[in-house]
Amino acid sequence: MAKQKIIFMGTPDFGLPALDALRREFDVCAIVTRPDRPAGRGQKVIRTPVKNYALEHCINVFQPESATDAAAELAALEPDFILTAAFGQLLKREILDIPRKACINIHASLLPKLRGASPINQAVIQGEKRTGVTTFIMDEGMDTGDILLKVEVEIGDDETAGELHDRLAQAAREIAVRSIADFDSIVPIKQDESKATYSGKMKKVDGRINWTRNAVDIRNRVRGCAPWPSAFTFHNGKFLKIWRAENVVSAPDDNDIPGTVQKSDENGILVSTGGGALLIREVQLEGRKRQSVDSFLRGYTIKEGDVFGSYG
Repeated sequence: MAKQKIIFMGTPDFGLPALDALRREFDVCAIVTRPDRPAGRGQKVIRTPVKNYALEHCINVFQPESATDAAAELAALEPDFILTAAFGQLLKREILDIPRKACINIHASLLPKLRGASPINQAVIQGEKRTGVTTFIMDEGMDTGDILLKVEVEIGDDETAGELHDRLAQAAREIAVRSIADFDSIVPIKQDESKATYSGKMKKVDGRINWTRNAVDIRNRVRGCAPWPSAFTFHNGKFLKIWRAENVVSAPDDNDIPGTVQKSDENGILVSTGGGALLIREVQLEGRKRQSVDSFLRGYTIKEGDVFGSYG
């Protein structure tokens, strides 16, 4: 029996475990990914992780600005499925109608919760205890198609968005293969629109800490913005990233202005918030490397009574 023929669409490394599993089980006849773009201070042209995989395994790769631009070439391949993972584009009807069976998307949430561009970050920022991966048959909406399979994943109390991203990418590996292999026997389930929530694309400003929020919310933002866009505040006009922190329910002085440093020593920087206090454990000052607070305070002074500024 001939293997199912698949076109894979994706750009970042989230989709690599699933792509690798699909290549081993089926015929991945082509890969569609974003065009190479300049990045970094030197503006060096960078290939996407998915393109690197395609070249390594001698898979035909397309890099149109829009998938629709390559519709004719993709249709000529006569695929059974198109499967997307973090592709970053809504597929138009011209593409959706190409595969013999279906276009399937791998989405990093338990749909219909957290549709959109940043479900992993938002799950952590919102303090969710579990999330997962969903595969669904794509339509022209934003993550609105009928659901095929789901797998749930618990979110660790100290887990960052980056760490959760890596675990969900691995979870996507098996569910991608099952969605193709068992497609004919799976009964798709319509999404409950009344339970739909959305996650917009993350921007750098989303990492900005508002100290009037409670310590739990701030800590979740620190976790949910790591490694990007990273949570940040300001100290004496200098940009300060916060990488690790713990919330403290009872603070020495809950009447302090939010953002006030209550204590600063090798054990951490204790900061008042709108509810409780935040104990900062790991930071990065502009122009410096990421450091534990113990190491950081040996070369930089943050003292009791200082106020971190992030708003106003």
